[in-house]
Amino acid sequence: MEGIMDWLYRIFYTVLSLGILMILIFPLVAVFRFLLRKIHKKYTVWGWWVFFFRSVCPAALSSALCMIPYWNRQYHSFLSGLGLAVQDQSGVMRSWSSVFKNAVTVTGTFKACSIIWAVGALGIVLYGIVHYQKIQKELLAAKVIGENIYESAVLSEPVRLGFFRGKLYLPKGFQTREMTWLLRHMESHRLEGLRRLPLLLVMACHWFNPVMWLYYYWWNMDMEMAADDRTVYKKSSAERRDYAQAIINFTKESGNAGRIVLRGPFFLGVAEKNTKKRAYRMMYQKWDTVNGRLSGVLLLSLAVIVCFLLRPMQIAWSGGTWGNGAKTQEREPLFDKKEATVAAKMKTTSPEGLERVIQLEMVNGAENQDGYDGTFVIKMYDTLENEIASQRLEDIFPETGKGSMHFSKNVTLCINDYNGDNVQELVIGQQGILQAAEPDIRLQQDEIAYTYALVDILDKKLGVLCNDIIVADNKSNMGESIPFEKPEGIQDIFIAPFGEETFYYVWDSTSRTYGKRTMSEEELGNHKRNADAQAANGETKEHTLKDDGGTEVALVTTKQDSTQSEVIQSVTLFPRGRSKRFDDIHGYFCDLLWVDAEGEKNRYAQLVYNGTKAQTFVIYDTTRRSVYYQQEDGTKSLASVFALYREDDITFNDGGAVIYELAGKKEDTIKIKFVAEADNNVTVNGSYEYNTVRKIASNFSFSRSAGDNAQATPET
Repeated sequence: MEGIMDWLYRIFYTVLSLGILMILIFPLVAVFRFLLRKIHKKYTVWGWWVFFFRSVCPAALSSALCMIPYWNRQYHSFLSGLGLAVQDQSGVMRSWSSVFKNAVTVTGTFKACSIIWAVGALGIVLYGIVHYQKIQKELLAAKVIGENIYESAVLSEPVRLGFFRGKLYLPKGFQTREMTWLLRHMESHRLEGLRRLPLLLVMACHWFNPVMWLYYYWWNMDMEMAADDRTVYKKSSAERRDYAQAIINFTKESGNAGRIVLRGPFFLGVAEKNTKKRAYRMMYQKWDTVNGRLSGVLLLSLAVIVCFLLRPMQIAWSGGTWGNGAKTQEREPLFDKKEATVAAKMKTTSPEGLERVIQLEMVNGAENQDGYDGTFVIKMYDTLENEIASQRLEDIFPETGKGSMHFSKNVTLCINDYNGDNVQELVIGQQGILQAAEPDIRLQQDEIAYTYALVDILDKKLGVLCNDIIVADNKSNMGESIPFEKPEGIQDIFIAPFGEETFYYVWDSTSRTYGKRTMSEEELGNHKRNADAQAANGETKEHTLKDDGGTEVALVTTKQDSTQSEVIQSVTLFPRGRSKRFDDIHGYFCDLLWVDAEGEKNRYAQLVYNGTKAQTFVIYDTTRRSVYYQQEDGTKSLASVFALYREDDITFNDGGAVIYELAGKKEDTIKIKFVAEADNNVTVNGSYEYNTVRKIASNFSFSRSAGDNAQATPET
């Protein structure tokens, strides 16, 4: 019994997924039917068979969902909440077929839904069979009036029954003048009873889906219109008008109310419906033109592509599935949002205190007894499993070569704050990558060497702090991610053993990287005392910017260093409400003020600060809670402006001093003044305008320190 129930859960999952898919393609179905409304209905009917076949065909099950990963994630999160769990051996579901190959775990909610669905589907099938038999029994007393033609008092409209050799039943009092058109029309319906059998099963599977019932209603209308088109194909206008009057009379002339219900998917015959609308269409229907046939074939082809070929085409477009490790449709992950094998994961927090999940994922490669070999990526997710950021390991360790990294199966991701900046860092490494700085490495027999990197876990991104930490130690102490020890009481240094030696990696807040040193106990003590003194003297300050209503719009948090200069810690927009924090400004605070912009008062906030190479500024758009423009901390962009205007005799050293000043803003253009130290002891003083949308500079002018004023000419 347990095995039967597992199969029920799997089938219900498949039907539910297909039902969701049919809802997603509703716009396609509606547009398809609308565009084909004025041509022969046979193309619409063929399209319906494509759609109905899609509703029960699990091949390419996730095509539409996988094109929009967010929908795929939300749907399978919904299933997980409903109580369905299907686990692959690798921890990630790979295809629809995996549902039938692996163990299924369900909770009471999913179990109840599965049973209700099965009872409903079985009930519809049984009702359809009983209903058909009841109609046959009611018509046993019908009077024979011709070959396979009968007359019955229980009918209100003509009806055809039978799967192969159909019988035509007419309502009592049906006029003989309509008989010719009726026989031709019913001949167009041959084998329709047989075609309605699979439709009964489709509707039984999707009885819970209102969109499928709408599809069924449209299908019935289009089937009748297609039969009308076949009946009067290439007939004259007069004959078409005569036929239009005849189909109205099919139900009008008998005047018999009838007592048999000939509606719903439970009826497996053909009954005349929607006669007035069909008659109106016959009056104005055009011939089956060449353009109409081409349009029908084209739209049918598009329907097949959207229903069945989206995902295979996407795979082929991204490189195909032959010999390059790309996943085929059979191997795509349907039951987990991640397209990779999860080798390890660890929970942590962002600088804003939000929960994050860091995962090490193998995006291409093989799993074996020793672990995972292939190409890896680090990804950061929020609590709703939405991907926030990613970092490819081949970019961190390019020396390893693409696809040649290894991680053990029992690897545990080690995360800690190693520099005391309240940002967590991930330690990740690979064995045997030795830098040129260590050419004479000699390892003991039981030692191995790893090269590690520290990855900053920021709010919205992952940043590599360094990738050249070399550690050599006993094999039992090593791995692809290890915790580094810190000297007691010191927050910005960690220890990296190297055989019999010990190296200390010291954080430099100015260059924002680690420096490798050998330090004595005395030097460590001095470092600790200096850090403690700086922490004691380092007063935290806050600078706010308010609008005319007194609301705090921007907040800059700083901390004094040993020179009493204020080091910028963070910038927060709307700190008392729905705040947005920025931690990427590194330098000393100068000023926080509103930008004087025409017609946009109290919208753009400007932070002026001394960076590592320049006095510069950044503009925040407080309405959008984003960075509007950030002037560079250096002379690279300034040099490009001089080059644009062919002032090739002015060059800049990367470390040359420069001061930038925002002189104004008008619409999308800002004016920037500068004073910079160029090569050969030349000082340049000038300004230019920069369009923040088009990303181009204009109206550039400057003067040299020698006093020879210059008006530059832009490059053509």
